[in-house]
Amino acid sequence: MNQVSVDAKAIIQNIIIALLTAAGLFCSLLLLTYSWVKIAAMIAILLPGTVWLVTHGRVRKVSKYVVIGALIFAIGFASFESYMFSNAGYPSPAAVQSTGTAGTAGYMGILSISLNRLIQGIEKSPTYALLSAEHGKTNPESIKLDSPEWIEVDFYGEGSNTYLPFIAPYPGDQYHVQVETYSGQLFSSSYVQSSSQQAFSQIDGKGLSWFYDRALELAQNRTGTTPKIDSLSVTMTVEDEIYLSYEGVTVQIKGSYQGQGTLICDFEPDGTLIYMSLPTVT
Repeated sequence: MNQVSVDAKAIIQNIIIALLTAAGLFCSLLLLTYSWVKIAAMIAILLPGTVWLVTHGRVRKVSKYVVIGALIFAIGFASFESYMFSNAGYPSPAAVQSTGTAGTAGYMGILSISLNRLIQGIEKSPTYALLSAEHGKTNPESIKLDSPEWIEVDFYGEGSNTYLPFIAPYPGDQYHVQVETYSGQLFSSSYVQSSSQQAFSQIDGKGLSWFYDRALELAQNRTGTTPKIDSLSVTMTVEDEIYLSYEGVTVQIKGSYQGQGTLICDFEPDGTLIYMSLPTVT
């Protein structure tokens, strides 16, 4: 083999390694979520890569194969993770209870949803298991239900300070996961965990339809008529005393008619009214 063919082979190998390095670092830095897997992938690429550049002989050869293996892993894992995040399972049919009141059919049955069963359905999914392996223990923090096309269940990852929303944006669609990093933490993880677990169970005890019916009753008492509603949003989230006089999980009922807001009510999990806007009569 002449010198020209040897040099050409070395150039091709270096080009391939350079392309793999660029792709691997891209996957590690941008596609992989912030987790110990991402940190390990970056170390496995950069450290052996540096050794490969400055050494010779057997050490150089071994480090080269380590780098190539790490690059292939980073690219493969990023592709697998991206698929899992886009196909994170369907909302659990068991979350929709058989006990609903009038009006539930028009709102896609969101008023008959069990919050705990909704959470448990996600926690049994392969995508949640993957996120738990990457980010450690997570706590359910908030749930948002919109008619007719939105379910969002948000988890907080204690170990990596990450926000993990499971979103099903269309009726019958799978969850999609978006992983975001908090710049700060509004509530301690222990507070969120104890507060949300107790509150979701307490809300389930009454049922979301109870809060909706109570909001309509209060609106009727204040205006003498029931507000028209063709679109409904129910949000359960942790609030502090900055905006409300209550600290903990609240249930917000928000109704609108033909795009115009007609009703806003905030309740404590036990049904105590926190806030109500003046209902709009249409």
